[in-house]
Amino acid sequence: MEKFGLDSSNLKTQTAVQGHYLQPGEMERIVFPNGLENTSVWRVKEWFFKDGQLIQPGNIVGVVENARQILEFETYVGGKFYAVKKEGQKVEVGSILFEVRG
Repeated sequence: MEKFGLDSSNLKTQTAVQGHYLQPGEMERIVFPNGLENTSVWRVKEWFFKDGQLIQPGNIVGVVENARQILEFETYVGGKFYAVKKEGQKVEVGSILFEVRG
């Protein structure tokens, strides 16, 4: 199983490595990455958090899968989790999976 998030990012600052907590009014949109095998349909298998639940940098927030691969998504920011794609919903490259709000 592969993991996407902080470990797969190109961020090099100490803040990026340790994570960042969003302030009220701030928001990060987490998108499904480019460069993945897209010959089969990707779907959200499961979210490990409910909408509005607090998450911390480094949390594994959910799983996306296709017929050949399963990917875990890790957040590099802390705040409140909000799913944009629902469990079972199809995911396209570049689409927003979830938001983290301060």
